[in-house]
Order: sequence, then C-alpha cells, then structure tokens
Amino acid sequence: MASILLPPFFVNGVEIFSSDNMFVPQRRSIGDLVRVGDNELLILFEAALRRGRALEAEYGKRALWNGDASRLYVRKAQYHYGWDWGPTLLTSGPWQEVRLEIGAARLSDVFCRTLLAADLASAELPVQVRVEAFAATMQVQLTLHDPAGVMLSVATLPAAELVEHTFVIAAPQLWWPNGYGAQPLYTLRIVLLDIGAQALDTTVQRIGLRRLQLLQAPFKDEPGTSFVFAINNTPIFAGGANWIPADSFTTRLTAERYRRELAQAAAANMTMIRVWGGGIYEDNAFYDACDELGLLVWQDFMFACGIYPAHEAFQASVRAEAAAQLRRLRHHPAIVLWCGNNEDYQIAESLGYYDASFTGDFLSTSFPARAIYEQLLPALCAELDPDRPYWPGSPYGGASVADQTIGDRHSWEIWHGPMAPYAQYPRYGARFVSEFGMQAAPHLRTLEAFLPEHERHPFSRSFEHHNKAEGGARRLAAYLSDALQLPTTLEDYVYGTQFVQAEAMLAAFSGFRRRWRAPTTMPVAGRSSGSSTTAGR
Repeated sequence: MASILLPPFFVNGVEIFSSDNMFVPQRRSIGDLVRVGDNELLILFEAALRRGRALEAEYGKRALWNGDASRLYVRKAQYHYGWDWGPTLLTSGPWQEVRLEIGAARLSDVFCRTLLAADLASAELPVQVRVEAFAATMQVQLTLHDPAGVMLSVATLPAAELVEHTFVIAAPQLWWPNGYGAQPLYTLRIVLLDIGAQALDTTVQRIGLRRLQLLQAPFKDEPGTSFVFAINNTPIFAGGANWIPADSFTTRLTAERYRRELAQAAAANMTMIRVWGGGIYEDNAFYDACDELGLLVWQDFMFACGIYPAHEAFQASVRAEAAAQLRRLRHHPAIVLWCGNNEDYQIAESLGYYDASFTGDFLSTSFPARAIYEQLLPALCAELDPDRPYWPGSPYGGASVADQTIGDRHSWEIWHGPMAPYAQYPRYGARFVSEFGMQAAPHLRTLEAFLPEHERHPFSRSFEHHNKAEGGARRLAAYLSDALQLPTTLEDYVYGTQFVQAEAMLAAFSGFRRRWRAPTTMPVAGRSSGSSTTAGR
C-alpha cells in the first residue's frame, strides 16, 4: 500500500503508521490490535500544501519552475501542484489499495537477473528469494517456464531468509524492442510451501531475455560521444514520446486503458517511452504492457524542475522510495535506464548553481540535490539493479546541459525559449533528444466537452484558461501567423494548430533521424546484460 501523502492510520484507536512519501509502501502487523467482532479503521486526512509550507518555513524557500515552491519538500507527484500542461489538483489520502492480509510467512522479495552471454547463445538467471517469518518445515519452489508455457526447470529448496538458485538456458528466445523482433516472455513462479505442499504465498514474474548496453563512444570525425541504446548487440533508434500521467486522477486509470494507449504508441512505430519525473512511478499494468509491446522505458526518478533539498531526513525518504521502486520494477525487460531527475540540472545551470567540474561536498553548494543524483541514487541502483544503466538527469552531459554532442538534451528552442521557426528543428538535434515538441489544440470534441456554447471560439477566456503553458495563446498565434491565415472559427483553429504541430514534428523527426549515428564498432565483451554507465562528476 502507498499514499499520496499517507495520513495517519489508526486501528482501534492505535496509530499504526503514517508516511511523508507517496512512493513508499507501508506495511504493519496488527495481530496485537484486532479483536473478535467489530474493529475500527480510522484515516486522518492531512493537507499536503500545509505540510509542505511548514517544511519550507523550516528549511527555506527554493527555486523551481511550475507549481508552488513548497512541492519540493513533499514526496508527492509534483504535477499535482500544477504544470504547464495541466491543472492544480492537490489530492490527499490513499491512492492505491488498502488491504488486510492473513498470515505471517511470506515472500518479501524476488530478484531475478538475466545475464546473457556476449554471443547471445546462452543465459543465466540467478534468482534471490527473501522469505519473511519462515519456519523450518517450509520450502521454496522455483519454477521456470518458457514463453509457450512449457516448464523448463524446477527447484525446491529449504526456506531461509535468503534462498538462491540459478537457472541456465541454452539458445534463449530473445526479447526485442518494437519493430526489431518479437517479445517472448519467460515465466518465473516462486511458491512458499508448508507441510503437505500447501501454498502459503506465491509470486509470479515475467522475464524478458535481452542484452542491454548504453553505448557512449567517441566519433572519429566529429566532437562528443554517442548516446545509443543497444539491445542484443543491435543499436536501436529510440524514437518515441514522453509519458506524463494519463489522468489527473490516477485512480480512474485501468489496465485496459494503459494497454490501449501504449498500443497506439507501438502502432505509431515508437520504440521508447520516457516516464517523466514530475509524475508517478506508473502502475504495474503500464510496465507489463510495455514488456508485451516491446516499448523501451526510460524511467525518471520523481524529481522535476526544481532545486530540491538534500537534508538527512529528505535523503532517507528518497532512499526508501528509490529502493521500493527498484525492487518492484527491476524484473521488467522494457526498462532500460534509470534517470535521476527531469531538468533539475537545467534550472540549476540557469541560476548559476551548477558547475560540472565541482567534486566537493554537494551539500555545501546551492545545488545540494547533486548528492542525491550523483551519490545516493547511482549507489542504490548499483546495489539493487546492477545490470541497468543509470543517468544523473535529463538533460545531462558535457559542461552544459545544452551540449549537443554529449549525453541527452531537451530541445525547446522551438515553442519554448526563443521560439525559433519550426523548420529549424534539425539545427537543435543532439546525441539523444529526450524532450522537444510543439503545442496544438486538442480535438474539437474535447473542446466542446468543456467550453460553453458562447465561448466556442479560439480566443475565449475559458479556452485560454485551459492552456496552462505560459504565453501559450500568444505563442500559438505567432506560429500560426507564420504558416497559415489566422483562423476565425474554433474548428479552423483546431485544424490550423494541429497542421503546424504536424509540420513541426515532421521537421524534427526527419532531421533527427538523418543525424542519428550509432558507434562504428559494437563492444560485445563480457556477459552482463547491462553495461551500466554512471556520469556523476
């Protein structure tokens, strides 16, 4: 169970837990509190804004883009405070299921690494199973099934705090990104057994066998280095999109909706989805769908557009958050990168807080969260998920985050910033462009759903109120006037802005694709499925 800002929970008048972090599951034994007959569960809802502002008053106001500055102290989805694409809707209370489990012994954690040989001809799957409250009579059964459901191997071992076993697969069926091949998934089933083979707890994970590398190699004929993901020794053109939460109220999302929207991305020939750092670590259904569809996932940790604190209590909360999410998600083959944050280096650089060459005590600087992005998070990733690369932030690389020759870049010279002509998109390419875009009006039916009839024109107050981008209406008008006759009806405005958006994306896609370069030679030495690259300075 987790919570948006988990308020105190009381069982029969006794507080069992509370939390300051939406992304950390909470669990507590209540066998000493429940009684025969009626029991009372009481939840005290608290205001996130009030909590954040109290912390801000204690530790000081910090710089940010988007939303109330107190959000930087609250480990809660940052977009709840408002963003340039969405409204301010500060929710509170449990956001995932609250459940009662009967029993003591359980499988508390399962970790299966997928280690492919460099020639892809074989694979080893070392499995670690952690068991809580086990008894000497218990056993742990590990079963591996191939993608067709045929059992390949089974092992039954005495229960212990840590149970380990390694499966070996010859001629593995390889998992590929969308457009590069199929997505076969093996099934790992772990069962905790009591006397008489009674199942006490079961965990099932689907495993994709693929060799992952992040290639950062110099070029012979131009400056900088590559930033290319290779799957199964094949460089991948990671065309795709950024993913913000699909609903302002995530409890309305279903597995079917996740699948439908991600299937649209796959049908559009995307190969990568970036889970943006101002939202949430998505539901299991999201990652399951990406595994099945072959959509690579660039996964941000949940920090965005701010100078975050890094005092001891804050770092402890972040450590618990990152550990919980790493353990939950690390078995998904779709995830190919952990990234420290979204645009925190960029805002720090804009304020003069970021010196890429500095190697001293980050906590003594105006950008203390570098201790999180360059020390805490990479160390935790190396410990809990050593076969996947970590990247400190997005954008990041070189002496400046605007460097077009190293790392990744957010190319917002079109739309944001100086508002360059959209035909110039190819000028703003990079080794990996992780953000770019052009705004447009939504479908006419969407607008008609919230606009009163007397305000169904492109410059109405209600229409402009729903455009959360700073100066959005003016920017749209400027790009429209450069390309088309200014529209007078809402229908023509929708068509015109979407036309300009399509033209801008065409210029970007074609220009970036022409400039894409994979390394001349592919390093294939070693047996690890991941070539982890950390770039902390």
